[in-house]
Amino acid sequence: MKNSSPINKLAILAWALSLLAACSSTKQTNQPPTTAALEGTYWKLTELRGVPVTEAGNGKKELFLTLIADGGRAHGFSGCNTFNGSYAVAEGSRINFSRTATTMMACANMETERQFLDVLSTADSYAIAGNTLSLNRSRMAPLAKFVAAVKP
Repeated sequence: MKNSSPINKLAILAWALSLLAACSSTKQTNQPPTTAALEGTYWKLTELRGVPVTEAGNGKKELFLTLIADGGRAHGFSGCNTFNGSYAVAEGSRINFSRTATTMMACANMETERQFLDVLSTADSYAIAGNTLSLNRSRMAPLAKFVAAVKP
């Protein structure tokens, strides 16, 4: 092939680029996203009413929230009990949680759980900055902050 045509060179280049793209797209990491989506992300609770949340609930697992776009379902762990409910998102970063139900376990300290569930019932807006989600009331100081995390 002494003198290849420009079309053949372009075809080979396109093939090589597509192969390279396919290889890089199958690379999987166990890292949280750097810019997270509201829905489909595992949101780990890090702050509640201005106070850092540093320990797992009930000595077991971390407090979290996951919003599932299909059906507008919210699911999570609030410190003692798991919860499920509904949510709706509207224009202007508005959010509304409703029909939240929990399991009925009793734990020694229910205060964090009570505050977490209260935040869900009073939040009316949200903001996402990178991998941090804030639930707010009237766009004021955050009621709760979450960080996108890898589900344990």
